[in-house]
Amino acid sequence: MSTPSVSLPIDSSASPTSRAIRIFLTEIRYEVLRALRTRAFSLSSIGFPVMFYCLFGLMMNRNETIGTVAVAKYLLGGYAIFGSLGAAIFGIGVGVALDRSAGWLELKQASPMPPLAYVLSKLCMAVAFSLIIVSILTLLGISIGHVRIAPLAFVRILAIASLGAAPFCCLGLAMAFLVPPTSAGVSPT
Repeated sequence: MSTPSVSLPIDSSASPTSRAIRIFLTEIRYEVLRALRTRAFSLSSIGFPVMFYCLFGLMMNRNETIGTVAVAKYLLGGYAIFGSLGAAIFGIGVGVALDRSAGWLELKQASPMPPLAYVLSKLCMAVAFSLIIVSILTLLGISIGHVRIAPLAFVRILAIASLGAAPFCCLGLAMAFLVPPTSAGVSPT
């Protein structure tokens, strides 16, 4: 029995480095899109910090201060980091556990994709969600909570939330491989 084969054109003018970069960027793009389209993950990882900040920072503690700092400003930083860490731990942990239970990891290992692209795409997805969460919380704090924040302080919060996501991505990755997929908070389909 013979199987027909299709030869795909290979761009011979592209260097191996540019092809690898294109693979990494494509994997990152699709991972971020997958996470945004997974309503259970995107709504919970973005919604919980926003909901808690609105409830505790903007409604219950309106016009309250801790020393000279407004509670709304204080909780802005706290819930920004809370959202960043939640997106990192659960985005990686549950995502890898789902991929593991569905057999996607074996398929990815068999493909010519570099193994680092899979992990890097998960990390970049967590960082992207961190940036989204910090931006939404800052907009809410400025518009509703009358928080005054300097542009440099906003950039600092973005940087801390993004950099803080990396170690917690490692924790989520460890959880995904150390426990069975059903223990990660998901049921295999």
